[in-house]
Formats: sequence, C-alpha cells, structure tokens
Amino acid sequence: MREITGLVLLGDVEESRSIADREAFRVELESVCARVSEQHAQELVVPVVVLKGADELGCVLKSYRSVFAIVSEFNAALPYPVRFALGRGVIDAGVDSGDIARMDGPAFHVASEAMAGLKASKLPFAMRGGDRLVDDALSAAISAAVVFRASRSEAERKAIDAYVVEGNQTKAGAVLKVSQQAVSDAFVRSGYRRMRTVEERIEESLAEYSRRMSGEGT
Repeated sequence: MREITGLVLLGDVEESRSIADREAFRVELESVCARVSEQHAQELVVPVVVLKGADELGCVLKSYRSVFAIVSEFNAALPYPVRFALGRGVIDAGVDSGDIARMDGPAFHVASEAMAGLKASKLPFAMRGGDRLVDDALSAAISAAVVFRASRSEAERKAIDAYVVEGNQTKAGAVLKVSQQAVSDAFVRSGYRRMRTVEERIEESLAEYSRRMSGEGT
C-alpha cells in the first residue's frame, strides 16, 4: 500500500444552517471549487471538491505555498464565511485513487482535530502537523488577515477588486463610475496597502516554510 506525507486542507461553511436554497449554494460552491482548483492546479495533489452537502470541502496540497490564496479566494467568492483547517501527515489509504473521499490517514485526523479547535475558538484558520511554533504563528497571521478582509465594506471591496483587475485607481474608478479620489479614499479606509504588505509577508513565510519542509514532503 503506497503512502505519502501530504497536506490535507478541509473547509467548513459557517452559518450553513441559514442557507435558504442549499442546492443553489452547492452549485455555487462547486463552481468556486472548480475555479480555485484550476488556478492552483500545480500546487494540488487532489483538487478542491465538495465533500458533504453544501457545508464541507477539501483538497490535498503539495506544499504550503497556496494555502493563504485558497483560503482568501473562497472567502471572497462566497456569501458565507468558510473556516479552513490544514493538517500535515501521512496519507495511507486511497492515495492512487485521486479521490479525496476515498483517502484516509493521520493527515486527515490532524486536519479534523484542527477544525474542531476552530469551531470552539471561532477563528477562521488553523494549521497543524509541522513545526508547532511556526504553525501557531502562521495560523494567527492568516486568521487576522481573513478577519480584517471581512471587516471591509462592500464599497471598499469593490474598489480593491476593480483596482486589482484594472491596475490603477483611475481605471478602477471609471469601471465603478466613481472618481479616482473615491477609489483612493476607499483604499485609505480599508488599509489596503498596509494589509497587502502583511499578506505578502504571509505568502513569503508560507513559501519559506514549504522550502524548509520539502525534504519531508510528497
């Protein structure tokens, strides 16, 4: 039986009981899973899929590099927040199936335990199974970034999204039919530039952590 050391990322949709049309939401969730899987295909052992109803999702990652991006993309794309737990460890069942629902092993148990801790703490992210000090520090940083993003107003999110697509504030304002100054004001209120620096540090730390752990990876 083949086994690997992998990173299992589990997601759980918060406030799922308040979803009125669960079938429509599941279709939306599957669409986001497919898009994220395509964007991060090179970092995935198994793509992101819906695991249960319209509540849970999961994937297996090659490294830590894309963790923050995936967590951020789901929370930006969906109307309900999603908490994520990452567990590192051995996967010793269903490795060759390509189907996360048929896989099992200590990595899944570590991720499930981390998820249970999130439900108690109400934080949006946790990772376990590597260096505990680094795991705790990155868990706190990613959780803070997710909470900060969620605190932005709809106008601030639209201004940032338009800027990311268009490349400058003037073009973003034209798309939104507002002035460049309005976009600039939204940036200031949202703390975009400072928070983007923090997010870049998170991404750099995840990349370095991946390099450190690569001798023990898949």
